[in-house]
Amino acid sequence: MVERDDSIAAVKAHIQEEKEIPFKKQKLLNEDGGVIVVFPTVIRDEQTLISAGIKKGSTLILRYAPITQITVIMPSSRRLKLMMESDDTIADVKADIQEKEGIRFHKQRITYNGPQLEY
Repeated sequence: MVERDDSIAAVKAHIQEEKEIPFKKQKLLNEDGGVIVVFPTVIRDEQTLISAGIKKGSTLILRYAPITQITVIMPSSRRLKLMMESDDTIADVKADIQEKEGIRFHKQRITYNGPQLEY
């Protein structure tokens, strides 16, 4: 259950906890009287539902691209599992690796069946 003074970020965190959809992969839409507002481009995560104009009884729509698990084999032979959207780029993969492992973006080399993948 969410409260009117919860932030958009809190709503996304709740969805992540309940449905295991990664926070950053969520796009919330507000359908109110036929008007759809895309939160990531119009409303900031730190805004509350009230300040975003979300009223009691409003319908929020969750959109996300299908998520696929990929396995990245690290130089140490350790396997890193990442959850990626089908439209994510190599740059997105590198950003996730940097976030999880601390390996700087420009230090990474991603290959698939031999050739290096560019972004």
